[in-house]
Amino acid sequence: MTEEEVEEWRKSSRTQGQTNCVEIHPQGLVRDSKQRSGPHLRVDLATLTAAIKAGRVDSRGE
Repeated sequence: MTEEEVEEWRKSSRTQGQTNCVEIHPQGLVRDSKQRSGPHLRVDLATLTAAIKAGRVDSRGE
């Protein structure tokens, strides 16, 4: 990834500086904030966003 693409990763402002979070990239990638150079998941952002808004995604992995 280019430096510009790296800067596009975002995580929730509710994390309050913690590192045990996921980060989302506008190209449909999700990564663990503790392992930024590790593997990424490719997701459909519209589907993920809808699941989050509907409350189908939680921290317990259910």
